Amino acid sequence: MYATQGWKYKFSTSMASNSEYSVGLNYIQVPVNFQYKIDLSGPKLLVQAGPYLGYGLGGKTKVMDIENSIKMGSDEAFKAIDYGVVGGVGVQFGQIQIGAGYQLGLANIANTFQGLRNEKSIKNTGLNFSLTYLF
Repeated sequence: MYATQGWKYKFSTSMASNSEYSVGLNYIQVPVNFQYKIDLSGPKLLVQAGPYLGYGLGGKTKVMDIENSIKMGSDEAFKAIDYGVVGGVGVQFGQIQIGAGYQLGLANIANTFQGLRNEKSIKNTGLNFSLTYLF
């Protein structure tokens, strides 16, 4: 699964007010979801949960309209490996499933940066929505 995750916040400086800083990270993720179906005499209620493993491909930062590319890895600001758990619910009508889920990252993706120890913990979280057709 291809996933994009990130954040943005606004700040002010003496040179510019209402500036924005944003980070967007791109991942390939492999979720392993276990699903339980509850028959409702027609549609089925779906409940699913499981772990995921993600590998960071890179991303972009944008500060005051200046964009920069992000590399991920052991020598970069963000670690390339992400992992966590995901859970969700959905409904199945015949061969069509509609669902929504929540992802909770357990890995701290913040890395040491420019020789300084990063005391902050950054973890990914996210919402997902799905539409599935079963063959």
